Amino acid sequence: ILSQQCPDYKMSWTQCCRPGGITGITGSAGVGFYFEAELNNTLGNNSSPAFLSRPISYICIGGFINYLQNAFEINGDSIQYELIPAREDFPLAAPVPYAAGYTFTNPIHTTTTNPFTLNQQTGNITFVANTVETSVIALRVNEYRFDSTYYVWVKVGSSNREIQVSVA
Repeated sequence: ILSQQCPDYKMSWTQCCRPGGITGITGSAGVGFYFEAELNNTLGNNSSPAFLSRPISYICIGGFINYLQNAFEINGDSIQYELIPAREDFPLAAPVPYAAGYTFTNPIHTTTTNPFTLNQQTGNITFVANTVETSVIALRVNEYRFDSTYYVWVKVGSSNREIQVSVA
């Protein structure tokens, strides 16, 4: 419970270090974690959205992946999903060093006919992996509330997650 109204609360958690052998991150064993939730309570009580779906761990090369993020927002606010860079603890909240050929928007090597895509409205991720690898998908779910005074949608919170995926 926060005693003041504020448009830009940020709550974060950090830890070192990731497991070694993550193909998509250079020197992963020396790279930490950074997770953040944002909260704007100026339009009334609010809680950040929470991910309900379990992170997938292992997938097969050539298999079509249809992975719904399924976040829940208790206050009934509208939600939107986005891919973000995975971040590390030092320097605080810096993007991780992605290995050559990997980015936060293309965290897994895929076929050209079924590239890595995220539906921003539903949170559904689809792709067909074509390489043996271990990589990280980083996502944020943002929540918006309609401000009836100014007739605009206002961002009132967010949560993020990372999913380590091994392709075999």
